[in-house]
Amino acid sequence: MVTPLRPKRGRRYWLRLLAFFLTIIVVLPLLIVLITANATAVSYVVPAHTTVVRPRDLPLNTQDVSFVGGDNLTLRGWYIPPQNGTIILLLHGYFSDRTSMVFQAHYLTQAGYGVLLYDERGAGESAGSQRSFGWRDVADVGGALAFL
Repeated sequence: MVTPLRPKRGRRYWLRLLAFFLTIIVVLPLLIVLITANATAVSYVVPAHTTVVRPRDLPLNTQDVSFVGGDNLTLRGWYIPPQNGTIILLLHGYFSDRTSMVFQAHYLTQAGYGVLLYDERGAGESAGSQRSFGWRDVADVGGALAFL
């Protein structure tokens, strides 16, 4: 009985096979990460807004302010005028509001700096129902700077 000969696989075949598997190994995990991140970002809804209580250790000249950020959202915060002419904009972390920056504001105002602390979109008393993972915060910071 004669067995048919298999064609010999050349170098080109093995290079293509290697390229295929490397593509699968690199591209597939990357696609999974991107799709998961996008689904998380789009569907992430922030908890209900909270009333922000002004801490006692803020200076007496602290003003309640509001300004328009990106997408015409109203953002609310506190403004403490400077003694030395310099104003610092303080931004809070993701799962918090402006009260989380009161400690820093206290020391900056003691040094004579002015401070603007505001609730970012979807946090504290500011408008918005979703956080933007930084994408829309740039326009909101622009609104804060225009306010100053």
